[in-house]
Amino acid sequence: MKIAIIGAGWYGCHIALELKKQGYDVDIYEKNNAIFSGISGSYGIRHHRGTHYPRSEKTREICADNFNEFLSLYPELIIDHQYA
Repeated sequence: MKIAIIGAGWYGCHIALELKKQGYDVDIYEKNNAIFSGISGSYGIRHHRGTHYPRSEKTREICADNFNEFLSLYPELIIDHQYA
């Protein structure tokens, strides 16, 4: 089956990779010249572990779980840093 993905941001690229793993023929269409060149590259690249949600335990848990899943899928995209 041939599948077209519109947009080469985080979601489009991740969905394309997952579908390719399942054996689908996938094409990504992006209006810009490079992937992650819209919101995903400008503002969406900050992924945290939930500490920004002090009043919502559930949101903190979801952020932490999703961070760990992202880390296991894309370890080469993580830049570890320390705050001064």
